Amino acid sequence: MAMRHVALGFQTAVNSNWHFAVFLLANVLTGFGFMLFRASGSPQSWGLVPADSTWTTLVYARNFADTLTFSYNPGDAATGMTSPLWVILLGTTSRLFSVMGMGLPQLAQLGGMLMAFAASSFGYLLVRDLTGLKWFGVLAGLLIALEPTFGFSKVAGSEVAMFSALVMGFAWALMTRRMTVASFLLALAVLARPEGILLAALGLMALVSKLLWEKGEGESLNSDEIQDLALFLAPTALALIAWGGYNQVTTGRLLPSAFYVVFQQPQLLDAVNLGAIWNGYLKETSFFNGFQVAISVSIMVTGVYYLIRHGGVHGAPLVFFPPALIYVVSILVPFPQAQWTYESRQHLDAILPILLVLLVLGVAWVWDASVAYIEGQERLDSQMRGHLQFTLALAVVFLLGVPLAGAPYLWSQLMPEYSRNVRNVAEVTIPMAQWLNTEVGAEARIATLSPGAMRYFSGRDLTDATGLNNAEAIGEPVFEYVPASGADYVVAYDNLYIRSWPGYEEVASVATQDNSILEGSRLVTYRVGSSAQEADKNQVQAFIPSGLTLIDSLDVGDIDDEAAHSWEAEPLTDTQRRTYRAGPDAVVADDAHVTSGYESFRVRSVPGKDLTIVKRYDAAVRGAVRVIANGQVVGLWRFPPRRYFFGEDQFVVPGRFIGGGTTLLRFENIPGDGDAAVNNIASYYYWLYVPNGGASDTP
Repeated sequence: MAMRHVALGFQTAVNSNWHFAVFLLANVLTGFGFMLFRASGSPQSWGLVPADSTWTTLVYARNFADTLTFSYNPGDAATGMTSPLWVILLGTTSRLFSVMGMGLPQLAQLGGMLMAFAASSFGYLLVRDLTGLKWFGVLAGLLIALEPTFGFSKVAGSEVAMFSALVMGFAWALMTRRMTVASFLLALAVLARPEGILLAALGLMALVSKLLWEKGEGESLNSDEIQDLALFLAPTALALIAWGGYNQVTTGRLLPSAFYVVFQQPQLLDAVNLGAIWNGYLKETSFFNGFQVAISVSIMVTGVYYLIRHGGVHGAPLVFFPPALIYVVSILVPFPQAQWTYESRQHLDAILPILLVLLVLGVAWVWDASVAYIEGQERLDSQMRGHLQFTLALAVVFLLGVPLAGAPYLWSQLMPEYSRNVRNVAEVTIPMAQWLNTEVGAEARIATLSPGAMRYFSGRDLTDATGLNNAEAIGEPVFEYVPASGADYVVAYDNLYIRSWPGYEEVASVATQDNSILEGSRLVTYRVGSSAQEADKNQVQAFIPSGLTLIDSLDVGDIDDEAAHSWEAEPLTDTQRRTYRAGPDAVVADDAHVTSGYESFRVRSVPGKDLTIVKRYDAAVRGAVRVIANGQVVGLWRFPPRRYFFGEDQFVVPGRFIGGGTTLLRFENIPGDGDAAVNNIASYYYWLYVPNGGASDTP
């Protein structure tokens, strides 16, 4: 009999809360859809996460589980985690789940799915309580569970899904006047991600505005109201004091290391970054893609109206958090122009559930207004009312279906991206960590520019040369800091600068297969110290002057040589000295002038003979120039990419442009042309050649 009552009670609970079961199932299925999908040759993703920043968080969580301290290397306190709450949560539960055979990466993925479920549930509660319509709440919860970009976040192992759940929970609690719950969730949000500080500011502004709105003109807050506000913010203030105090004691800086390493110097408006966020992020979501933009924006604006009308000032944080976060992130975080990755997307993914809620609220307003109109038409018979209500239901499906039409395509893009980048961890980072453990002695000091997964899998202390987990490196030139730190080796993803640095020598590498999150195409271990010799900067290093005779040269940066060639540049934006490799065994130290306009100079030439111009240039910032000889446009010179920093390239001025013993050359910068969209040109050295036998002597 007792079992029957238990069974009936369980059945009643399931029937009354079936939508929560659906939200949980949708989040788990879409999460495992990411993890079980395998791109060609990729391993199963359950237990491996794609982003290096997540592996850094897991390093902190592992050390917290062992020592109850925040540390990158055990016993060495650091502030590299962006979410102390996520570190504490993973660290304190890892021992329990390890008994079940679940490692930290799997725990982070499972936790992300559960947090996304919480975000769906709060979205449901928010819409249901605002509209009084349960089914619209269910739609909101499902849309959050099924959004592809947010789906990537919830299984990436980071704290993004948790922060999103806390934002949605705070908005719901504030809207429904559950002030104690809202206060607690706000404090947790501040510890979940730094963006929580912005949410706290918006929440405070909303509460103060409401109190002032209810007062007469000229009245101010009384002591009881100020006390209530103070009590509301007390948990958040304590959280900020605790986190800031820890940072201050650990590094001497109030903010986490990421603020000083990743963030750029803020400015009032960064239009380039805002454009990158719109084109590279928002327009790539399932509801702002292509033709959907106009429809989605219109519905969301309607949703904002509905929210403010029914939620009042308490709805302001939900309305203003997305644009405020976009603005703050745009002025603090430099974004890639050509390609977005999860490392950049995670700063903004918390706004996606909010935008979906506004989308559903906009449709709910259409429903309410239409139902009110239909019911107000007394002359309509029941059959016509039924037809109109059916048409209205179709309109709702259309209004939600069109904005989300891009979701299947986006799923098809993000699932392989997740799988391929997990493959890079399995086939690149782990093998390199194993190589270090077997080939590099335990006494060797190893620095890294890829501090997350490398530290997690190597199991040995590393020096983080980026400064994220090492306060000593903050603000220091990376390449110079590594040898100064006493490191014997440095591990980094390959790029032109590091392979060109004269103080490093490559000793091992692993190539990535399909890289969209990691920094480069190869993970390389360099020995600190090199046998490369400094070459004569006056000599070409790569160009082979076969069949040519050197007739003149110009050392840009040498005042006497510039004067001898009547060299000029306008406007002159910079003068720099660089020491980098020009080849695998040749190091060159040379000076350059940088201009965003033009440079010109006069060189020796032979009438009627081709003049070959060879230039040493910055291969990292190449650009293009218009070549003009004696006032005549010759053509366009685009500087190609090279393997090392100092590149050399040639341009031939046909003999028909050469009319005398000297030629005036002019190079006009073409901003944005070439592989790299640059606005200036850097010139180090020029050599001028003519065909053999074309010159009576050489300089």
